[in-house]
This record gives sequence, C-alpha cells and structure tokens, in this order.
Amino acid sequence: MTVRYAGPSEDGRLLVAFAIGRRTGTAVVRNRIRRRLRAALDEMARDDQVPSGAAIVTAGPSVATAPFAIVRRDLARALTAAVTRAGAPS
Repeated sequence: MTVRYAGPSEDGRLLVAFAIGRRTGTAVVRNRIRRRLRAALDEMARDDQVPSGAAIVTAGPSVATAPFAIVRRDLARALTAAVTRAGAPS
C-alpha cells in the first residue's frame, strides 16, 4: 500500500482517490479493497488521525484478505509517511 499526499487544504477535509488497477483482481476484489480502505479512513477520522488535504492511495490484492486491524495500521503508517515526505503538518 502506498499513499501520495498533495498537501493541506483550506477546508480541513481529506479528499482521497483510490488507484486500484485491474491486475489487482476482479471488480469484486477491487471494490472490497476500496470499501475496506474507506472504512479504515472513517475510523481514523473519528480518532482525529487524518490530515486535511488530498491523497491517492494505491493498494494491492493483500488488502482484500488481510485482517482489518493490519489494513488500518498499514494505511495509517503510509499516510503518516506521505505527510512527512510532503513536509505538511499531520
């Protein structure tokens, strides 16, 4: 899983796009990955762990079957690393 962060926004929201290619699996698998990533981001937002701005999340097929706690942890780490690379406050 990788995250690219485009920097902070003025409205305080995090806009996220998911880049999950066809090589990842069938449409069912790709949609499952998107739903799991959205759920993880929703939980992180409730815990005030998402920055404002825009991000692109790329994920592979393992996200569809990994335990949800692992998906959430990996997404949080990738998002934090992307924000740090961009030099923006988290």
